[in-house]
Amino acid sequence: MWQRLLYYICVGSKIFLKGVDLKMINAVTRDTLVEQFQSGVSTMFEEVKGNYNIAEAMASNSIDDVRAIIKKVQSLMVANIPEGRNAPKASLYISSSGVDEINVINITVANKISSSKSFSYQTSITKGKTIEKIVDFMKDVYTALLVDDLICENLERVNEVLAEAVKDAGLSYGIKVVSPLGNDNKKIASMTDDEIVFVADPERVFTLDTIIVLLDEADEVITEDVITSHYNSLVDDISQAQTPEQLVGIHGGALVVYICDISKRLKPLTLIKKICSKNIEKLRGSKDAVAYYFEDDVFALVERRDGNFTVVLSPFDVKTLRRVDVDVLKGIA
Repeated sequence: MWQRLLYYICVGSKIFLKGVDLKMINAVTRDTLVEQFQSGVSTMFEEVKGNYNIAEAMASNSIDDVRAIIKKVQSLMVANIPEGRNAPKASLYISSSGVDEINVINITVANKISSSKSFSYQTSITKGKTIEKIVDFMKDVYTALLVDDLICENLERVNEVLAEAVKDAGLSYGIKVVSPLGNDNKKIASMTDDEIVFVADPERVFTLDTIIVLLDEADEVITEDVITSHYNSLVDDISQAQTPEQLVGIHGGALVVYICDISKRLKPLTLIKKICSKNIEKLRGSKDAVAYYFEDDVFALVERRDGNFTVVLSPFDVKTLRRVDVDVLKGIA
């Protein structure tokens, strides 16, 4: 009985346990909520689509009427967000093209300016089943935003545990994991001397209900000693890395490796360089930006804000992952 309950899955170190149910959203719950949302949208649309005469609005070249209809479609999406979930906050931008009539409608759904998230979904809609195309686009967008809300809920507990482990490991920088929304094809969203932010895998993040270290209380099966042992393993794991780049050297540690699905075959520099693609030597214009410095095997990240340059990730040797004494700003000048 005890052996059956303590069936571990090892990823670098023992951090998983089958047979334990954490208070996490799993893939089944996610799929149920998505189905509830999408079927609700389809049902409600069938009931009200007669009120969405967008063909007439396009023919009369009335962008105001087109905007009003699309905003109603957006309201339809929000109305069908499952009970208990947060209604996604997004800005809607609509433009059109055509001479005597509207031939193409351009729609952008993006994050609010005040939001810490960054996303943008765009489409161009032409004549022919126009309203159906708009509803399908908006349904896809709000499905993605609903799933993002679920991911963020799961990551709350992950980041709580990581914050505690960072403190106990005596690290001078923070470790976080964020949703993949707006972080396409990245394993690391951002990285400075003060904090490194990893990107969760969209599927792995819904399989966290078996990770012992994320348990917030013991029970008759998993004792406090077992939870503490796993937590101490996490602390020991990340304490190897005294700087963010050294943490990338161990791919974030076993917990991050699993949640973010980071291949250990990837070189640290490969992961880091995907944070930004701009070389500081080729940076043009005056907009705020983050760019990398890479010369003689020395790498650093530099931020330009209001015309001023600041080193946000101190220079380090890409071979040893150790800090080096290089005046990056002088090199840029």
